[in-house]
Amino acid sequence: MLTKPHAVVSRCSRCKRSAIGGRAYCRKCLNEYQRALRRKHREARGWGQCLWCGKQLTGKQRVACSSSCSRMIYKRRTKQRYVNSKGGKCGKCSYLKSLSALVFHHRDPGNKVFGLTEKPRSIHNKKLQEELRKCDLLCLNCHAELHDEILDARRGPKNTQALNAVLKRCH
Repeated sequence: MLTKPHAVVSRCSRCKRSAIGGRAYCRKCLNEYQRALRRKHREARGWGQCLWCGKQLTGKQRVACSSSCSRMIYKRRTKQRYVNSKGGKCGKCSYLKSLSALVFHHRDPGNKVFGLTEKPRSIHNKKLQEELRKCDLLCLNCHAELHDEILDARRGPKNTQALNAVLKRCH
């Protein structure tokens, strides 16, 4: 008749209860130890804080503390993806320091179906790529200069000269 071999019983190094299988911790202490270890690793990697506002995360929150922060993180990641697809820097001056200072300029406003920052979740990826092809990536300064040139062209040379004369008097 064969009998089961007895399991090796040792003592938990933390609470001195019996730990089965030659382990260093009993089942209860092992779960507490693993939880503490996971918490320590999360804190070391910067987890535990909202990626947008920096508040402490609670419960099942993993990335953001609220739906508004989650939306902002989504928008930021989406814009980063769009910017990377257009080369990651200003098309005129190669500026690339701040993502917030980069904007998309529609070459022909008449062909604009939607703005790239309007409800990107509800728009199909194909339509989004088509709209991106119609745009240039510019920094805010280059974008403002470009719109000034467009407005000057619409005003005509006479009105532009008069406007420049008024602006010189103001300074």
